[in-house]
This record gives sequence, C-alpha cells and structure tokens, in this order.
Amino acid sequence: MITDTYDVPPGEPVYECPYCGRPFPEERLLALHRGIDHPDRIDAEEQAAFESAYEAEADPLQRYRIAAVGVLVVLYFGLLMAFALLS
Repeated sequence: MITDTYDVPPGEPVYECPYCGRPFPEERLLALHRGIDHPDRIDAEEQAAFESAYEAEADPLQRYRIAAVGVLVVLYFGLLMAFALLS
C-alpha cells in the first residue's frame, strides 16, 4: 500500500476525506474528489455536492479548452507563415 504524505500549512482550514484521509483546502475540491475517487461509497447528499461542484467546473474548463485550441491554431499558422516567408 502506498502511503502519501501531505504538507498542510498551519492555521489553514482543511477538509479531510473520510474515506482515504486526503486533505483538501476547499470543500468543493473534497466533493469533487469523493465523486471521482469514491463514487460507490458516497450517499445522495455527497453525490449532489459532487454534481454541483462538477457543473461549476464545466464552464471554466470549456473556456480553457477553447482558448488552448485558439492559441495552438495561431501558433501553427504563425509558424507556417514564417516558414513560407523565410524559405
């Protein structure tokens, strides 16, 4: 069994997973962890918290993906044009 160690800053709030003991700095992150790593062990209330946190993450993640693709497209065509002009 792998034993993970975590450095928790003193005086900071800690939300600890009741199933594996892993600490989290926010309750939202704990809800995401329980829904992803312990889906068969959570009750209906914890499932609702997971779904709420997951939906809250969806929009920023979608914006990040679109921005990342845009940067890659601009970089690709920029390098393509530079190659075409310099060769």
